[in-house]
Amino acid sequence: MADSLMADCTREPPPPDPEDRVRTLLQRLRSALLSHRDGARMATEEYSPVEPNTLALTEAMHHALLETGRDPRDAAWTSWTLVYFALGLVQEWQSSPSRMPGFHAEVFDPSDFPALSRTLPHLRE
Repeated sequence: MADSLMADCTREPPPPDPEDRVRTLLQRLRSALLSHRDGARMATEEYSPVEPNTLALTEAMHHALLETGRDPRDAAWTSWTLVYFALGLVQEWQSSPSRMPGFHAEVFDPSDFPALSRTLPHLRE
């Protein structure tokens, strides 16, 4: 079932520019996960990296990252980081759709966390 979520991620060709390709693949993954009420939870609980659609998405992501000039280790770690960030963020949204994900300025004193206070608006984007 989790692999079927990934089917649309590589159905259409992504843009030719490798960085745009990575962004597009991640946007498609996010959309696929959000298209099902518990998509991210289902993908993380039933994840199998050797299913056809999951392999196709992973191949496309790694290929694009290698084309950006990353070495194989950096491509693997970058892909891993981006995919699991997307999974985690979507899972947070889906577990509590009524609250905005991220930090809220009203729960901390900005003088205690000045860097966070300055970057907070960008976390909400």
